Amino acid sequence: MPKALRPAAMVLVLLVILGGCSTAQPSPTADPAAAATLLGAAWDDRTPFRAGLVAAAQDILEELPGASVYQIDLQIPAALDVLAGRQSVRYTNQEGVPLQAIYFQLFPNIAGGRTTISAARVDGQAVTPAYEYGDSTMHLDLPAALQPGGQVVIDLEYTLDIPRDLGGNYGLYGYFEGLLVLDRFYPVIPVYDGSGWNAQELPPTGDLTYYDASFYLVRVTAPAALTLVASGVEIARERAGQEQVVIFAAGPMRDFYLAAGEGLEAVSTT
Repeated sequence: MPKALRPAAMVLVLLVILGGCSTAQPSPTADPAAAATLLGAAWDDRTPFRAGLVAAAQDILEELPGASVYQIDLQIPAALDVLAGRQSVRYTNQEGVPLQAIYFQLFPNIAGGRTTISAARVDGQAVTPAYEYGDSTMHLDLPAALQPGGQVVIDLEYTLDIPRDLGGNYGLYGYFEGLLVLDRFYPVIPVYDGSGWNAQELPPTGDLTYYDASFYLVRVTAPAALTLVASGVEIARERAGQEQVVIFAAGPMRDFYLAAGEGLEAVSTT
């Protein structure tokens, strides 16, 4: 079994991976018709993701019409202990059968931390989560079956407990040696295929990423002293007192990753 990567090494690996991104451009003005979305961006507006793709990959933004779109608002406190998150995800049924429920995987629950869902809504209607596999999997029963080609918007509110001791999966989630590492910190929808939902019990180690390619728009509010390293590219930033608010756009990607720490230097190349 390969040795665990130290958190600092993981950040360097991520910086290399992100090296194919081009220089970020200012965020476009939000579509007034999208004011009801969590971050104010229209679900079908893929303009924010252009900055994260080299020229040869731009055409992909005209494809994947049914890809899920995640909008996430994450609050990181100075204590780096309990994070607060809100997210909206638009999910499209790309299967040939109606879906009665939508599944999510909660990676922190097998990595020494904890995801606590405080509210869940489907198209604005409150629903009650049900949990399986040691609370590492959650499903939401839909008010009505989602027909092939149909779409729903799922809103979640949650808190994230951050462990200080190395948990499962090589310590990819927690606060260690001065680094906050957040691999799959958000509730994520697994793949639905011919076998149904791939929402089985998550193993403690290994590559757990079996998710559809999706688009991520993530706003992070964090102490200004932290350097943030994330998937995709930064498209907006502002400073408010001792806090910074940064928006990242990433996609199409199967996952979104975030790391933070003081004294880090971000280096990238195309």
